[in-house]
Amino acid sequence: MGMKALLVALALSITPTIMLVERAAHAEAEDDLRDGDKFFEDGDWKKAAGAYDRAIAKAPSQVSAEAYGKRAAIFIILKDTKGGLEFIARAKSRYPNAPEIEEQEALLLWGNGTRDQAIEIAERVVKTRPQSFANQKIIGEYYAQRDPVKTTAAYEGYLAHRPAELEGGDVLPRVQLGFAYLANARAVLGDGDEARAVQLYTKAVEQFDYIQRKLSKKPNAQFNSDNGLCAAYTGLRKWDQAVTVCERIVQNPKAVDTTGSVEKSPQRCRRIREGSQGRVARLHAGWRHVLRRR
Repeated sequence: MGMKALLVALALSITPTIMLVERAAHAEAEDDLRDGDKFFEDGDWKKAAGAYDRAIAKAPSQVSAEAYGKRAAIFIILKDTKGGLEFIARAKSRYPNAPEIEEQEALLLWGNGTRDQAIEIAERVVKTRPQSFANQKIIGEYYAQRDPVKTTAAYEGYLAHRPAELEGGDVLPRVQLGFAYLANARAVLGDGDEARAVQLYTKAVEQFDYIQRKLSKKPNAQFNSDNGLCAAYTGLRKWDQAVTVCERIVQNPKAVDTTGSVEKSPQRCRRIREGSQGRVARLHAGWRHVLRRR
């Protein structure tokens, strides 16, 4: 038998064995992935991490981008930013543009302070995966002092997709969304679109009112929502409601802005109630941009 024929015969005899080994590895990897998903749902992060790692080691090509994303999320949960970014680099060599992986990359970069890069990635993610509510949230926070239109889009996406059990963390998103509506209302009003401005002021009221009804016991929730309500009611020319909120603010010295930008005299508020609508607008003019974050 010639050498070529010998090698062909040898290859034919070995191939089934290799295939059996591969199939066995794939089956074991699938078991590990099922275990990883179960542990992930149960919140047993270390066991979930171990199961995903075993699956990746046995059959990396069989592990989906979603599973890689869950493994990356565990690094975030366990506060291992360095390990998480190293894992992301390996995962992206297999799935270079998967939003399930880039979603976690954006959060890791945001957490270590590389915020411009984080937002660049997050914005790419939400275009194809708008349900990535955590990415929507950091985009909203990033643009809150930069671009009210982008802030509005991001926080609306966040609220549309975030799980109900995370409602307790909505104070900052809703406050910043409300103030973004106010800024957008003033912008369209300047363009002469009063009807659109009324819609935006009304949306702002809805956010601040929601905070007061459901989240008022959270730190700074009452103060920030009162500031926003006064601005929104003033924009809607609901003078009585605006004055009522103003009085509530100035009668609580601990909540009054120490910079002096907020009117501090209860007597002033009483004069406004008795006086002109214009005074309400002037009262609010000095502190409409207040957004306290302690």
